[in-house]
Amino acid sequence: MGAELKITDAETLRLAQSLAAARGESVEATIRAALEREQAALAAERQAKVEAILDVARRLRESIGSEWDGFTSEEIGKSIYSPDGLPRRDHR
Repeated sequence: MGAELKITDAETLRLAQSLAAARGESVEATIRAALEREQAALAAERQAKVEAILDVARRLRESIGSEWDGFTSEEIGKSIYSPDGLPRRDHR
């Protein structure tokens, strides 16, 4: 027995039937294709966001240079900030 999807909104049903007729396929196939396209678009959006974040991180690393290479975040923090949490005037 197959799964069921009940469409109670008349406009949604009209749009699905109209698109199915224009595509020459069943309403079920049309809805499935639309959902697949939407999922692909969302995945592409997420991937674009990840790539943008990675690009920002890459540019930040390039702008910082190698001054802090090999140091942990804790070591960097202790070098930049005094024990009372204020910035050191002569970090390093």
